[in-house]
Amino acid sequence: MSEFLQHLINMLVLGGTYALLGIGLTLIFGIMNVVNFTHGVLYTFGAYIMFIVVHQLGVNFFVALPLAVVAGWLLGAAIEKAGKAEPAAIKAALWDINIKGLNGDIVFRKSGPEGKESGQSQPNVYLIEISDGKVGMKTL
Repeated sequence: MSEFLQHLINMLVLGGTYALLGIGLTLIFGIMNVVNFTHGVLYTFGAYIMFIVVHQLGVNFFVALPLAVVAGWLLGAAIEKAGKAEPAAIKAALWDINIKGLNGDIVFRKSGPEGKESGQSQPNVYLIEISDGKVGMKTL
């Protein structure tokens, strides 16, 4: 019975982990319209810090947990500070994709209003009009 309870607890913890990662990625993609994997990188960084502190240094799990959270927060703050120093480089890394091909370059560029590079504020709903045998499309 104790093994069953251990598996049940492991299942709930792992399911919660997957839910948190999924919700984070969904929020970032829904707001920015870009897949940003930094959320997973920071989570993995915290897990590595936990492993090092608990297994290598022999610190208690419940003492190591806040240390890992603080370490992840510091890394996130450093990433944010680096992004503010060079916003053009961060924008280029997120929005401009160049792929070298045999027949030439394939370039993907996404732009939007200044400060809203996701283009979320631009409507992508169109009204199709058919009049006098001609088909027209207007942006709503």
